[in-house]
Amino acid sequence: MYKRAFQVAVFVVANVLLFRLELAGYRTVKADWSVQAPVGASSPAAAAPACAPAPPAGTTSILSPGKIGYEATLGTLTVKNERSDLVVMVLGDSALHDLAQVVVVAPADSASIRVRAAHYGVAILSGRTWCSLSQGFVAGQHLTLPDGVTVKPDGINELSIGAESNADAIAALYRYDPAAPHEALALDLLGTSAGIVSAGAINGQPMTFVIDTGTPAVTLPPNVATQAGMRCARAARYITPAGSVTGCAAVARDLRFGPYRLSDVDVAVVPGTTEPILGMSVLRLFQLVRHGASVRITPLENATDDVDGSRSDIAFAPIVPWLEVPPAQEASAADLAVVRRHAKTMLVGALFTLLLHVAYIIWSLKACLTWLSTLEDESEFAP
Repeated sequence: MYKRAFQVAVFVVANVLLFRLELAGYRTVKADWSVQAPVGASSPAAAAPACAPAPPAGTTSILSPGKIGYEATLGTLTVKNERSDLVVMVLGDSALHDLAQVVVVAPADSASIRVRAAHYGVAILSGRTWCSLSQGFVAGQHLTLPDGVTVKPDGINELSIGAESNADAIAALYRYDPAAPHEALALDLLGTSAGIVSAGAINGQPMTFVIDTGTPAVTLPPNVATQAGMRCARAARYITPAGSVTGCAAVARDLRFGPYRLSDVDVAVVPGTTEPILGMSVLRLFQLVRHGASVRITPLENATDDVDGSRSDIAFAPIVPWLEVPPAQEASAADLAVVRRHAKTMLVGALFTLLLHVAYIIWSLKACLTWLSTLEDESEFAP
């Protein structure tokens, strides 16, 4: 009797283990086969790329934030769109692997941006329905300038974008005109271990700003914003080195640094930041030039914003976050092949385990029937 009970217990335990093996194999195979092929892979089941709307025309987005250190020279680049479609111009390194900044320009319009004075690789995308930086426009046109452009700190840097005789092709013409030198109120700052810093104030509250051309806006820690009497206008998401955080957007009635004063400046209040940062929403109105270990800051004579009361004819494109859709979890073609081979191996193993389970169940049922038959025979011969 005890022997039979032990056999029944072994039968139950073995069936539970085999069932768990089959379930694990099924889940693994399902997960492996659910991996999507990468965009552009030669597979009929390749997933369509995710698309996002382009930021508003006449705006710019900084893609590679970074502190300027002593490399503080900036230049003005004007992009003229002479096409009938929307244009997205991308600046990056010579190979366009590391993208720096993007500007969106409406048809028959222009936009001016402040960028580091340097040589850039340039990609020009044109079309009507935007998808993403990797995909460009849906059924749009693309042009990479073979020699790129060199933005100089003084003068007019202008890139005109038009159409070839073939309307589907993009034509681009870059020109540079030196500007006449002019005298302006200057602020000379020495570099410190914290970078380039300047004494200033917001709404009368004294503070020390870090000069950072890689930060899109003036950024304050929450406690400093509270001391300056800032009130949040709306909640907003910000990307920081620690990841995405929720902060709020506010407006500074009065912002001063050095001899300069600006009114109604947009400010980002970002948790996790430790120091006030003077970003490109203000710095784009100034010329920053390196002089040895110091940086000279002078207001642009043609900035429309109120800097020490001077106004003129160029409106710089406002800086906005880039609305890029994060790509879905994708595998390369080689990785996908490895995953699929693993899935096939697991499928064979799962089928073998299932057959073994079925055979074991049949054998166990046969053993149980034999045992029951033996019990019946014993009961017949019992006295």
